[in-house]
Amino acid sequence: MARIDALKEKLAELRRWQNYFITILIALVAFIATQYQKTDIYLIVASVASVIVMLVCIVIFHLKIKKLIKEIEQT
Repeated sequence: MARIDALKEKLAELRRWQNYFITILIALVAFIATQYQKTDIYLIVASVASVIVMLVCIVIFHLKIKKLIKEIEQT
């Protein structure tokens, strides 16, 4: 039973971090959408690069979550 509890706790932690990344992604997209004409091009480029990084992180965390859910189902 302790193994399942540990896996569930890890799952909750992964979901929490995925939610953080989604929140950051939304904030960056909102920043780009509202400030693209007023802000220096370098800041916009950095924001777009950050959006790409956040998307990659979200996908990676989603794959880890799916793998962990399958592992929990098997135990």
